[in-house]
Amino acid sequence: MHRNLRALEFGAIMGVVSLAGGCGNLPLNGVSFDLDTLLGLFEVQPGVPDSNTGSLSPPQGLTPSVRSIAIDPGEIAITLDGAGTGKTSIALQAAGSCLTDCADAGVDAIRCANVCQGRELDIAVWIVSVLDADAVCGEGDGFGVFRVQLDEAFTPTAVAPTSIPLTDAAAALVNAGDARVCIELIAPLDGRVRVSSLTMGTSE
Repeated sequence: MHRNLRALEFGAIMGVVSLAGGCGNLPLNGVSFDLDTLLGLFEVQPGVPDSNTGSLSPPQGLTPSVRSIAIDPGEIAITLDGAGTGKTSIALQAAGSCLTDCADAGVDAIRCANVCQGRELDIAVWIVSVLDADAVCGEGDGFGVFRVQLDEAFTPTAVAPTSIPLTDAAAALVNAGDARVCIELIAPLDGRVRVSSLTMGTSE
């Protein structure tokens, strides 16, 4: 069973949480770290966390030192299940089961409300060493929650915060090509969510 984010502290229902302690601006110089299918594809049910782990491979020729992490809403694609393509069907799902299933998964009630009633999907990322082959979400340095706002068609429109500073330890792992990540995602829908890449900022 994947670990959830029950240990996070939420100050207010619309607040933004950073496990690393603070949020920054969109990276001025962003480097895209592509995620393969095993790492970036999530099979989701309303309110139920799904997570993937894998090595984070730096782009060819990466030389700048990364300092922050961000997620571009344009790099997120959502495919609804055939049985839930209508807005009414999705709304009924959220009203009828998302909050219950989210609570049953042990997720904080405020975060469940943000996802299930606020039409957003939440993404959090943990970074550990590639030597920690058995590490799961909740271990290592955590960054998020990135809150992805969805429009009426469930298309991602914005992400808050726009970026989060990396810890020194996490930055060192990424810069050395020794980073392993665990990505956890919670969505208010049935379907698949594809996160194509993470953006690492080389300046803040």
